[in-house]
Amino acid sequence: MSDMNELIEAEVQKKLIDPVYLREAILHLTDIIAGKDREIETLTPIKDFYDRITASDNWMEMAAAVKVLAYKGFGRNKTFEMLRERKILRSNNEPYQDYVERGYFKTIEEEFDDTYGRAMIYRKTMVSQKGLDFIRKLIEAEVAA
Repeated sequence: MSDMNELIEAEVQKKLIDPVYLREAILHLTDIIAGKDREIETLTPIKDFYDRITASDNWMEMAAAVKVLAYKGFGRNKTFEMLRERKILRSNNEPYQDYVERGYFKTIEEEFDDTYGRAMIYRKTMVSQKGLDFIRKLIEAEVAA
């Protein structure tokens, strides 16, 4: 095994004094770094978005969440439809318990007056900042498909 290591070491030493090899290695590494720089540039807005939304404890209505995401072709109704199709929301747009436990959604009760002036209560689905990021990933996957 020692002879093999010596052979490898000798080959490495030859390469390190070869200017053509060094130039090619430097060019190759420069290409790798440039690719990583492009990747960082692409991912920075996503990271900034994620940092902003996960730093907050605010809950928002679905309509507001969809406006924040601002994906063309994905309004409130289309987003609700997608979440129902994926069995995240029930037919009444309330979240399944699993997604409530994950901290993505909650439901609240709100009071309103019907056309006869009677006080009525309805349940509204609210989205957490974590849920907003979850929805963003679902929409991006849908758009990419």
